[in-house]
Amino acid sequence: MTFEPKDHLQLPQTGKFAEPGAQAKELRRQTRYSTEWSARCVGLDGKYWDVTVVDVSEDGFGLSMDLPVPVDTHVDVALADVGVFPGRVVWKGGGRCGLQLMRERAVVTEEQSAKLIALLD
Repeated sequence: MTFEPKDHLQLPQTGKFAEPGAQAKELRRQTRYSTEWSARCVGLDGKYWDVTVVDVSEDGFGLSMDLPVPVDTHVDVALADVGVFPGRVVWKGGGRCGLQLMRERAVVTEEQSAKLIALLD
């Protein structure tokens, strides 16, 4: 699979998000890629949780943990040797949750883009 860093990690202006289930794929605008990346989610209050990023798209991350925070909570996802990605919890359930990457809080450098793409190869 081949990606152009500036295109693949560009954060969207808008998007639809769905609860997990049969119809979720119909509402997704971006391709999801399976991953097994260790990460740390940090809440704005400083609480943190070690998680696994199980999928990634241009819009956000799928996590292996149903974070103990409400939907719409802002968290940062820290990936070792890559960087910190601000997000918002958009759904929870079944021991998982989905994060939308936050355009207004994000600054994704070309170096971070390249490192994420390298992890997908």
